[in-house]
Amino acid sequence: MKKHAFVTCSSTTTFDDLARRILRELGIDVFIRERTSEVEGEISVETGFTPLWKFVKLEGATKVRGKKITHRIELGSRKITKDTLFEILCSFGSPYYILLDEFDRLSGVSYKIREEIGDLLKDLSDNNSSHECKVIVCGVASSAKELFKGHPSILRQIREIFISPLKKKDILNFLEERAKLIKYTFDRDVIDTICLETDGFPYAVHLVGLESCRACRKRESNDRYVTYADLEQGRFNSIKYAYHDYLEKYKDKIDTFNISETKLIEYINFYRYKLINKDDIKAQIETNDLLKDSQFDISWDGIVNRCNILYEHPSRKNRYIFTDPLLRPFLRMQFGYPPKKRPKLNTDPKQHEP
Repeated sequence: MKKHAFVTCSSTTTFDDLARRILRELGIDVFIRERTSEVEGEISVETGFTPLWKFVKLEGATKVRGKKITHRIELGSRKITKDTLFEILCSFGSPYYILLDEFDRLSGVSYKIREEIGDLLKDLSDNNSSHECKVIVCGVASSAKELFKGHPSILRQIREIFISPLKKKDILNFLEERAKLIKYTFDRDVIDTICLETDGFPYAVHLVGLESCRACRKRESNDRYVTYADLEQGRFNSIKYAYHDYLEKYKDKIDTFNISETKLIEYINFYRYKLINKDDIKAQIETNDLLKDSQFDISWDGIVNRCNILYEHPSRKNRYIFTDPLLRPFLRMQFGYPPKKRPKLNTDPKQHEP
């Protein structure tokens, strides 16, 4: 197997952090060394620097945070910049690849990293004869340009691969196969509900399935049969976890939904397509519903402009997209659907027997 680096990004990652983790995964430890000398009562720091293409090979392999380390680079007290990392990556004499997962989570203090990584990819692409490095960037976005926040010319440097959501049969296969491995059985209503609510997102399918099994285990069920009550507890825990982790920046806004905004979310949850038509949603509202007429527009404005849950498609009027696609399954789990329009489950009495 080729040498590789698998790194998961987060909202607090800096470029220096990311670079050190990449190098450690590739078997290189970045050694920080400061030499001090006292001159007339003052301390001076020498930040000498070993040429990157002559980094030191260790006599015996060691481990840093569980990773096998075979080489070391001395950078003094310097942080790793885009140019430094580029030089190091070009110094390898064999093929390898780097995978950056959850790239879309780079925000806040680490927002500038997207631009720096984009520049690094451009350098690697322009100098492809100088290295054997392949970089794979994974993240949730409608395009690579959006993922890199409009980095100029990025589309010329990379190839986009769009991953379709899981189909119902894929979710069924996943749940049934994994349940067999851990010797659990899912009630049919549980499976149908997970298929309906998760909208084909592997993260949501895995999380709610796992939390439902944990809920079953906590009630000390000897039959290992995951009931709808277990799903409800698992769904609650999944929502909590998702808004604490991946969707954290939306939690406070969602907590401030008023009654009419919550009701509007229920109607949006019922909508089948990723590209949401505002007029179609409005047409679903029943005559006696409190969202009728002007209240609908007020609630829609609150969700789009105050809470930033949806935004209008740049080239298609009255067509809206979720700000983060993963919001869709978790809003479905949390708020459900309008009672009279709630989708029916494909229940089979025979499958309710443990």
